[in-house]
Amino acid sequence: MSGASATAITIGQATDIADMVAMQPQWRLNYQQLSAGGYQGRIAHAALPGLHITQETSSKAIRQQGSLFKEDIGLALAYSPGGPCRFHGQKAGSDVVMVGLGQELDLTMPDDCHLLATLMPRASFLGLMAQWHPGAAEQSLSGPMTWRLAPEKAGHLRRLMQGLLQLLTEHPGWNPDHAAVRQMQDALVLAWQDALAGHGAAAQNVAAPGLAHRRELVERACRHVRGSLPDQLPTMLELCKVLGASPRKLEYCFRDVLGMPPARYLRLMRLNCAHHDLAHPPGAGMTVQEVASRWGFWHMGAFAGDYKRMFGRSPSRTLGAVAR
Repeated sequence: MSGASATAITIGQATDIADMVAMQPQWRLNYQQLSAGGYQGRIAHAALPGLHITQETSSKAIRQQGSLFKEDIGLALAYSPGGPCRFHGQKAGSDVVMVGLGQELDLTMPDDCHLLATLMPRASFLGLMAQWHPGAAEQSLSGPMTWRLAPEKAGHLRRLMQGLLQLLTEHPGWNPDHAAVRQMQDALVLAWQDALAGHGAAAQNVAAPGLAHRRELVERACRHVRGSLPDQLPTMLELCKVLGASPRKLEYCFRDVLGMPPARYLRLMRLNCAHHDLAHPPGAGMTVQEVASRWGFWHMGAFAGDYKRMFGRSPSRTLGAVAR
């Protein structure tokens, strides 16, 4: 017996990187803005029984870290004229699927990036993969990975996800019949199964030893900087000593994993932390100078200039918006 099937539709526009997190309460995510200028982002998300479809656009380069539903598998395609994404440090162009298994998410997106993703229960999806395409299933069980598709398969998946999202978001009050939901689910599952097992599809594990080592070194550096704040920010020389890595090695790892040198990324990380504290002050009556100092910025004129170039507004304006 068929009946209406509950759906939840989220559509949101963001003019601040922090808004992207607020619009996605179902995930545990942290965003950092990596390129300068006023931010514009958009989220369209449809939650069907047992299936999520998401489209995310960002005008500026960002790093997105966190986790999705623990028991899900996430399958995503991204496109940007600015170049490839980096998924757990592995480059992912427009024909490359990023496969996540829920435990961890680490995605760096370039300017003007458009991401489409499907999330579904991992056990049932991989069970079907093992039954229908055992060779491909063996590749898909090893954790986060990238999977290069034939261009026509990637194009078909994009059109399918965009079409379903457009149908659902243009009629936000519509609860499609259970039979219609099952047809949507089957269409996406079959399309993903066909794409991953198709001729020309090739998987690459992002936990390969060399890349995993470089990612671990980058994360150790970031953790050490975060853990040192606000008391004693390490210099680059001190950081190299703590990590047991030469400046040249640290430079290579950061450029390979994040596409930029360590000094630049760590400064951007501190700017993003200051931006978060200005928008969400950790204490009552905090001033711009106190927040800046907390994150290691001692020259207020330089901080204000860097902040405005990065986020398109003055730090006092961000803090003032909280008080109003």
